[in-house]
Amino acid sequence: MAAHIMKFFLKFLNGGKKCTNGVWQVRRKKPRMTRFLEPMGGWTGCRWEIQPWYEASGEIGGIILFSEVITERKQMEETLRESEEKFAILFRSSPDPILLTAISDGRVIEANDSIYRITGYIPEEVIGRTNLEIGWWVDPADHGRYIEMLQKQGRVVGMEAAFRAKSGEIRIGQLSGELIDIQGSKYILSVFRDITERRQMEEALSEKDGLLTESQQIAHIGSWRYDMEGRITWSDETYHIYGVSQDTFIPNAETFINLIHPDDRSAMQAWINACMSGEKPGELEFRTVLPDGSIRFISGRGDLKHNTVNRLIYMAGTAQDITERRQADDALLKSETLYRSLVEHLPQLIFIKDRNSVYISCNAKYAHSLGIKPEEIVGKDDSAFYPRELAEKYRADDRTVIDTGTLKDIEEKYLVEGAERWVHTIKLPYRDEHGNIIGVLGIFEDITEHKKVEVALLESEERYRQLLEVAPVGIAVHRKDKLLFINRTGARMLGASSLQELAGKPISEIVHPEGWEAARDRIRRMLEGEQGLYPVEDKYIRLDGTVFPVEVVATSLTYEGKPAIQIIVLDITERRHMEEERRENVQKLIKAMESTIEAMAVTVEMRDPYTAGHQRRVTILASAIAREMCLSEDQVYGINLTGIVHDIGKISVPAEILSKPGRLSEIELKLIKMHPRLVTIY
Repeated sequence: MAAHIMKFFLKFLNGGKKCTNGVWQVRRKKPRMTRFLEPMGGWTGCRWEIQPWYEASGEIGGIILFSEVITERKQMEETLRESEEKFAILFRSSPDPILLTAISDGRVIEANDSIYRITGYIPEEVIGRTNLEIGWWVDPADHGRYIEMLQKQGRVVGMEAAFRAKSGEIRIGQLSGELIDIQGSKYILSVFRDITERRQMEEALSEKDGLLTESQQIAHIGSWRYDMEGRITWSDETYHIYGVSQDTFIPNAETFINLIHPDDRSAMQAWINACMSGEKPGELEFRTVLPDGSIRFISGRGDLKHNTVNRLIYMAGTAQDITERRQADDALLKSETLYRSLVEHLPQLIFIKDRNSVYISCNAKYAHSLGIKPEEIVGKDDSAFYPRELAEKYRADDRTVIDTGTLKDIEEKYLVEGAERWVHTIKLPYRDEHGNIIGVLGIFEDITEHKKVEVALLESEERYRQLLEVAPVGIAVHRKDKLLFINRTGARMLGASSLQELAGKPISEIVHPEGWEAARDRIRRMLEGEQGLYPVEDKYIRLDGTVFPVEVVATSLTYEGKPAIQIIVLDITERRHMEEERRENVQKLIKAMESTIEAMAVTVEMRDPYTAGHQRRVTILASAIAREMCLSEDQVYGINLTGIVHDIGKISVPAEILSKPGRLSEIELKLIKMHPRLVTIY
């Protein structure tokens, strides 16, 4: 800016002050700001300053006025002020929390109202404190990462982090920040965008997508989309329905048609063509052939989607696997036929009455019990067949079932020709296809024999309990590794003086640690249906810590209404001792037999020195051949023993013939040839 200097001669010195030496001085005026009206009507800003002007004699001759036009600077300052005001308004009114912190010590310098609104803090709890002191970072490591990124990059955009409000509520946000310089000091300007609701909506959307996928899987309904350019999009369940993999199968018109059963392809192609021509697609049932050759029944539905000018842009629809439904329909038809057959052949007496207790129908057995034909019961009531008192009771029971809509289960005892008989009667509402009660369905059954069986069963259970108590083997029941029941033999086997000592004891403390995991695995496999796992030998631990061998058989059963495991345990300590003794005796017998065979072989060789060593060489050769044939070691051992004495028949041949140095006669040769046959004698 240009500076202007003006000099004025003063006629008077209103602002002067006389010094002690008689010299007048003028006080220096501080710089002032003034606006001047320009000729064109605008205002010009001016900064001016006055200083005294001295004559050569030293007296004040006037003043010097320094002025400077500062219009542009004032405009810049005004613009800056307006910008600062706009920034302040934006800072205060921003819906996103904004925070200004000092980079030197991390303390909060300023925060807008959104900070307090979202976090629940008040200014006194925020200003002058660090982020970590306030504690709104859920993971302090995120704060460290944020600062590190700022220092390296100068700014951070969209960093996701979790923040804690004063109430303890966790909020998810995207944090953006930048290093700024204010009057030579470094600050961090951070803007936090709360995306908690958005994230919740995304999770809800993902959950809905997952629910849709699960629903399609449960209902066996897949969705598809077919655009006019031939592109086909399938849902995951659609791939599953057609038995193909998303990784290897690309759905298009050709590959899709190839999935259809050959007999149904023409119908499918006609359905597609009709849709492409603009006809509203209906439902089409067809068959598909899976890669494994199995056939599934599919119900296809579709809808046409048009744009604003009514041009077809794509088709969308569903494919539902209705194989089970078709099978169910077939089964239902068979069931209805079977039902009609069963009703006539069931041992129960069956009837149907209307709301007035008038018979509509019955099976042949019920009619036979009344001494009539089934068609003769129609239109009659119980008074036509039973005494008045009994007929009224039956009518009252019918009315209760009709009025309450509930089943009535009755067991009654009668005297028939002096003998006690039990009859079980079930009456239940008879409904039409809309669920309205239109009568009563009754089932009579003579349960006299059943009652006798119940009594016998109770007696059997009592005998079983007594058997458990006197059984020579341990019998126990456990569930979830806890012992629920054990008989007296089992308690004694474990060294317990009473059953209460073992109640609730973990099975893992009874089975030896060496076999615990194997025992658990066997039970798991047994529950999965695997056979041949038991009996098995194991080791158990008594209460005093001693270990003893057992043989165990485990089965699943229902105990007190819940699944449980029953184990039958036999202490095989004595059996182990007997087996060891038997094993030792067998070894002794084997050694004795080997010695006997060896003696027999020596005897044979002594009688025929000419062939000495022959039997042993044959034995070695025969054993080697047996091993090459992959025979068992027991078989090789037997061959070895028989090889040693395979010439034992020579014992029956006179020694003079065996050791004769000259030519054998015909009779002597025959005797020699007979020695293999004589082996069976020995």
